[in-house]
Amino acid sequence: MYELEELLQLESGLGVPTGLGPMIHDAAIGEDVVIFTVSRGGCTDVQVLCPEIPTHDIMQIDDSSTSPARNNIRTVAKIYYQVTSLTIGQVEAGPFVAIAGWDEESIILTFQPIHVASQQILRIPYSFGDEGIPLESIVSMATASLLSGNFLLLCGTRNGRVLTLEICGSTLEIILSRCDCIGATTAILSKDEYSHSGDLFFVSCDSKVCALTINTPETSATSSERCLRSLGINQVWLTDALKPDLQQPKITSIARLPPNGLSSADSNLLLIAGSQLLLAELSTQPKAVPRQISIKGTPTRLLYSHTLEVLIVAASIKGGSTLLFIDPDTGEDLSQPVDQKTKESVEFVSGLGNTNERVFRLFEWPYTKDGKTWNFIIVSTDAGRLLIISVADQERVRDDLLRAGLSHLEVENSHHTRSKISYYTRHKFKCAEPVYSVTGFADGLLWCAGENLFCDVLDLGEKRFKRAAQYQLPSPAIDLSYSNGAIYALTKAHSLEVLRLVATPGDFQIVRTHGDPLSRASLHHAMVSLPLANRPVHLVSDKLCSMVGLWPAYNTKADTLVTLFEAELSYSVLRFRAADCRPVWDNVRISKGINSNTNGLGKMGAELRDPRKRSELLGLSITGVLSHYTFLDFKTWQFLRFIINLTIRSPSLCEFTYQDDPVPLDLAVEPKLMMHVDGDILKRCLEGRSLENLLHISHDTAETRKIFETFRELLRAADCGKLENNAPPAAYVDQAYAFLEFFLRPVL
Repeated sequence: MYELEELLQLESGLGVPTGLGPMIHDAAIGEDVVIFTVSRGGCTDVQVLCPEIPTHDIMQIDDSSTSPARNNIRTVAKIYYQVTSLTIGQVEAGPFVAIAGWDEESIILTFQPIHVASQQILRIPYSFGDEGIPLESIVSMATASLLSGNFLLLCGTRNGRVLTLEICGSTLEIILSRCDCIGATTAILSKDEYSHSGDLFFVSCDSKVCALTINTPETSATSSERCLRSLGINQVWLTDALKPDLQQPKITSIARLPPNGLSSADSNLLLIAGSQLLLAELSTQPKAVPRQISIKGTPTRLLYSHTLEVLIVAASIKGGSTLLFIDPDTGEDLSQPVDQKTKESVEFVSGLGNTNERVFRLFEWPYTKDGKTWNFIIVSTDAGRLLIISVADQERVRDDLLRAGLSHLEVENSHHTRSKISYYTRHKFKCAEPVYSVTGFADGLLWCAGENLFCDVLDLGEKRFKRAAQYQLPSPAIDLSYSNGAIYALTKAHSLEVLRLVATPGDFQIVRTHGDPLSRASLHHAMVSLPLANRPVHLVSDKLCSMVGLWPAYNTKADTLVTLFEAELSYSVLRFRAADCRPVWDNVRISKGINSNTNGLGKMGAELRDPRKRSELLGLSITGVLSHYTFLDFKTWQFLRFIINLTIRSPSLCEFTYQDDPVPLDLAVEPKLMMHVDGDILKRCLEGRSLENLLHISHDTAETRKIFETFRELLRAADCGKLENNAPPAAYVDQAYAFLEFFLRPVL
């Protein structure tokens, strides 16, 4: 092993005066080989330090030198462009050096065999692929060998991309490629030399570390695409059992320690975070990492305020209800309740602090009038109170957030201390019955107390709310939402009621337009607007562990909500939430598949890259399970439903619930439970790579031929690839796995 000091001594031994000679800029260490670059004016020499090179093969670097040339250094390549990174790889013909650089036209990759004079030069445009992904210069590289004789070259760029290239081992040409976004700053790659389950790489970017895993296929047939698709990316999170509220430190470097007898796991990591040196054990299986934030009370409701950038928590403290404003980064309580008139600090704002009172509803209401926007916090309680909370001096809060952002950018490990957020009660309502739900609209508030739905509008002249309309519901509305003049009231015992708020001269009127003909013990409602549909789809969950999708019917004898699909779950969904929660490298606007001019998913991939479809619909169950829901087009549903029909007839995949009957080749849409595709069942099929067994490809019978023919037709109809009719069965199966991987990839 040669250290940097030894390389400098070797270089100075060439007879060049110190300070005037060539400078070593980069180095890479391989097995008994050291590669380093030496700048000479406008040229860069790539030199090799290799003890096995015979004396007669040595090329003296400086012909004018009077000192004898070292017998283990020679120049393998002269580069006339700016070199930014280099690494050493191994193919069947021997070791080679990969040199990355750039010029004004493109990124340049040079592959130079160490023992052969020939070299291969490849140019990569700064705009990558059909999507035009912007690339900057390559600053780090690492390699992984494939059983086919080819190898993978992973390149980290200056703008946070990881470019993965499959290179032919004989011709050193690019076969396939893909590009993933890790962050916005420089991506530094390093290979884990001690990984036992596939090839593992670490990439440092944006003061975070991600683990890149590549599972090398055992067969060469279609192994290239399968290998690139198998690249998994997971962020490395640090946890401490003694500190459940541990904040994630800004990691600048990471390395795996070599195996030793002190740890049975042999998976210890050494990390640098600012001035700290951390020792941690790596869990090879990705899993959820909980973070605990301690507060001084019992939380009952919470929301994240995008305007204040805090968690607003409705909590009970010593039996009294109150609001807490929690910094999500530090866990610090920033709340400061004040009196509306005196602005002096108080223990509870007016309307809160009542004993044994529970907050039913908590949300942020932006009220806009005459080009100005006021952000209010709305609180309703089981004691019949409806409170409108204001934050004092919102301009100061915005300036405080701006200073915190600038401080974060200027100083690497700085933590700007945020000021307290003062809040007070601006308006309050009181009635005899619990206020179950409340929502806002352009002119005021809609709220339900008991079975009465009230519409109150804000009179700016008198600075108070006035009653504009009232409506009697069949049962209390436990959830309210408003959109484009329509009121959606989810009642406690009569499912979803669709009402319309009609403006009349000087007043409003509430009229019923649609309703669910079935009564349900409802829990929550979510409205999903699909880009290709002219009507929203309504999701309703109930206490019987079921979920239904409803669609409003028009121009019928009785305008009702028609059932589109039903789902039987193992839990009841308490809340639906929509969020853009996927990691940055899973941005659906960027191709996630094989970037050889396609993502391997055809029209389906193009539709899912539509920015309007980026919100993920999540459901929180009463048992604490967080589930994810996706709407499918009809052809995609047909293919996935067929896979479900195959899987539920397998005793190995559905041991206790499998069906012992022939596989139906004609897909039925009735009952509506058939329109539900269970992703958990599909995941078992994907993880076990069970499609070959489910399709009985090795059994050539009339029944298996019909099953495979249906499988092939549905796969082609879903347009998830450009497979030909005469493609081998393995190609269809491999493309089906890509289809499943796309839909079943983790959402968090």
